Amino acid sequence: MPQLILIAPAAFKGTLGPREVADALATGARRALPDASVLLCPISDGGDGLLDAVLPPGSLRERVEVTGPLGDPVSGELGWIDPEAAIFESATACGIALLKAEQLDPLRATTRGVGELVWEAVERGATTVVVGLGGSATVDGGTGAARGPGWARRWRSWTAGGALPRGSLRSPM
Repeated sequence: MPQLILIAPAAFKGTLGPREVADALATGARRALPDASVLLCPISDGGDGLLDAVLPPGSLRERVEVTGPLGDPVSGELGWIDPEAAIFESATACGIALLKAEQLDPLRATTRGVGELVWEAVERGATTVVVGLGGSATVDGGTGAARGPGWARRWRSWTAGGALPRGSLRSPM
């Protein structure tokens, strides 16, 4: 029976994306066992590396300025599976990697930029938007994302007038 090697790595945080890790491991596996079949299956937990794991090389990716975890502008990234299906990593808008150690404050950080990325994807033609969740610097439960595109008004009608939380316990937004 021929040997089969399955290579299914996630990203090596801060260095290589999952596809790059898979390619490097496959090179070594093929050198060590030239007769083996090597199957590459890059994976992601939904955070950093999701687009690298899901999108084939050469897929359309766009940078979009959105609100970062502490309110400053950051460059979020939209990937396109096809003209009507967008995908992105929430970490590009509200990720831990966007902050210095002394800035980490999950009670102040917001997911507002995640909502802005959803809004931008729809504005650009997406009828399906896949949001990868992982690597977030906030614990706001998505309320910041809901406030970004203005969903707060609808929240009031669903909850008999209750206010949508600001996006975190101490968020200024």
